[in-house]
Amino acid sequence: MASLTPSQQAAFLRDGYLVLPSFAPHAATAALRARAAELVAAHAAAAAASGTAATVFSPETQSHAKDANFFKSAYGIHCFDEAEHRARRAEEPAEHAVNKIGHALHDIDPVFRDFTHSEAVTGVVASLFRRPFVVQSMYIFKKAHVGGEVTPHRDSTYLYTDPPSCVGLWWALQDATRENGCLWVVPGSHVGGVRKRMVRKAEDELGIEFRGGEEDPWDEEKGVALECPEGSMVMLHGAVLHMSKDNDSDKSREAYTVHVVESEGAEWSKENWLQRPAGIPFVGFEALRGE
Repeated sequence: MASLTPSQQAAFLRDGYLVLPSFAPHAATAALRARAAELVAAHAAAAAASGTAATVFSPETQSHAKDANFFKSAYGIHCFDEAEHRARRAEEPAEHAVNKIGHALHDIDPVFRDFTHSEAVTGVVASLFRRPFVVQSMYIFKKAHVGGEVTPHRDSTYLYTDPPSCVGLWWALQDATRENGCLWVVPGSHVGGVRKRMVRKAEDELGIEFRGGEEDPWDEEKGVALECPEGSMVMLHGAVLHMSKDNDSDKSREAYTVHVVESEGAEWSKENWLQRPAGIPFVGFEALRGE
């Protein structure tokens, strides 16, 4: 299996991110998009039949962290809607208001599982980890005129191991541009590590709180837009500061992302929001076992 070259590894460790163009062929990106559309259609039909509303995902207010579906999504597949002020821009059908699907696509759905554990992805992961686990996956829609901003953050704030080991893998399933909400990153911002953590409230199973210092204000002069064509993969160090802006364009910007952590010599925090029941453990990469 192909792995990162020494120069690519060095660039990732230096900058906190790496862009690999033409990583996934069109057939693969099209298959993921088609499967996501099927999942959302099934979600919309079930919601209409039951009369229940989807959980709203809001990076600004964290209102989703008070909903049981958010915590159950750690070991399931759930759809989350855009915040109301963005979702009301959506035209019919209602699924145009969906923000994302999470957070165990990589375990449960065959299409996403096969892609996540493909030889190409496994080779990249093997370049950085000894015994990696995938702990989270998300399908992000960023619909035209609807997709909202994802505020500046560091992934290890939410997915913490001791010592920190999180790496995000993000695939552009459509061309990502400044106009439709591409990723932005501050190169080198991972060097200082994470400054705060999101943890579960001990006294409230559905509540979360943030501990630690505040992030520095986003600096447009330091931010770099990661415009990339369909099929590109972006690797993000767990401590690198990144964000994406509103999509007010006429084109959607769909993406699939997973987060990988080390299990050898690193411990998954029991305070993380994302926890699995005893009978549903995190899944590693079969091809790397025993190596």
